[in-house]
Amino acid sequence: MFPHTLSSRPLVVSGNSEIRLKVAETNDAHLQISCDSHVILAVMPGDDITIRKHPNPLRLVHPPGYSYYHVLRNKLGWGSKLY
Repeated sequence: MFPHTLSSRPLVVSGNSEIRLKVAETNDAHLQISCDSHVILAVMPGDDITIRKHPNPLRLVHPPGYSYYHVLRNKLGWGSKLY
């Protein structure tokens, strides 16, 4: 989804929260779950979905001198001249 559009309403919850969803048995729509706009899973009527933090932390490699905000600033044009 695109959280910057008016049709998307993202939720912000604690990292320790557990979210449970139940798809109604009578739901005949074609449903999918998307995680960070990358993984798409089909959901069927009657399915139970639980979303929670994984118990093992993810370790990432952070290159020396890499600045997330510098990359973001360049991609979005923050601080650049408007003319």
